[in-house]
Amino acid sequence: MILVVSNMYPSKKYPNYGVFVKNFYEQLSLSEKTDIIYLHKTTSKVQKLIKYLEFYGKTFRQYAFGKYEVVYVHYAGYNAPPILLAKMFNKSTKLIVNVHGSDVTPEKNWKKRPTF
Repeated sequence: MILVVSNMYPSKKYPNYGVFVKNFYEQLSLSEKTDIIYLHKTTSKVQKLIKYLEFYGKTFRQYAFGKYEVVYVHYAGYNAPPILLAKMFNKSTKLIVNVHGSDVTPEKNWKKRPTF
């Protein structure tokens, strides 16, 4: 059984946001028993904070205490907090992290580290 984790997924309001995650999940589900935890896009900062806290809690619980053979994570940076914490409780589940462009080359100045 596989758990897919992503902080982006299409919605009616934003049908193209994270569509590649939806396509990946749907294709994987054809051949493997698969669950998914995801977030829909929101522009409200308060709503985003609440949704991320819920998302982090659910991700932590499912990874730390769920019965998955593999946890597959889209986007390393945004999903790291609950994944790293849960990994301390569950060392036997395989972890696969799909690193995307903004994980490697940040798009926002506050995410960039100074270079020496």
